[in-house]
Amino acid sequence: MDPAQLTGLKSMLGDQQQTIHNLQSLLQELAPEASKAKELEEAIANIERANMELDSCVAVLEDENSMLRAELEAINAQLEQQELQEKAAAEIEEDPGIEIETLDSETELSADDEKHQLEIKVEELEALVEFKDAAIEELEKQYSSLESKYMAISGEKTVD
Repeated sequence: MDPAQLTGLKSMLGDQQQTIHNLQSLLQELAPEASKAKELEEAIANIERANMELDSCVAVLEDENSMLRAELEAINAQLEQQELQEKAAAEIEEDPGIEIETLDSETELSADDEKHQLEIKVEELEALVEFKDAAIEELEKQYSSLESKYMAISGEKTVD
C-alpha cells in the first residue's frame, strides 16, 4: 500500500470522526425522541470504537511496512556490495596484479552462500510486505463495511 492510499484512509477516518461529532450534536437536539436517540448513541459508540481500532491497526501496519522497507533496502545494499566484491574478486583472478582494498573477511560463508541467504531474506521480506498490504486492504474493506452500516443507521447518504 502506497503512502497516498494510507493518507486517503487516514482522511476517511478523520471525516468519519467529524460525521460522528455532527451526529452527536444532532442527537442532543433530538431529546424528545429519547428511545431512538439512545439507540443511535449506542450505534455511534460502537462505530467510534471500531474506528479507533482500525486507526491503531493502520498505524501499526504503517510502522511495520516502514521497518520492512528499510530492512529490504539494507539487504539490497548488502546484495549490491556482495556483487561488487564478486566483481572485484573476478578481476583479481583475471589480473593478479590488481590490488584489492578490503574484502569482507568477517564472514566464513562463501560469497555464493551469503548471496543466496540474502536473496532468500529479500524474498521473505517481500512476502511479508505483501501480507501486510493484504491486511491493510482487508482493514479498508472492514472500514467500508462499518461506514455503510453507519450510513444506514444514521440515514445519511454517501457522498462519492
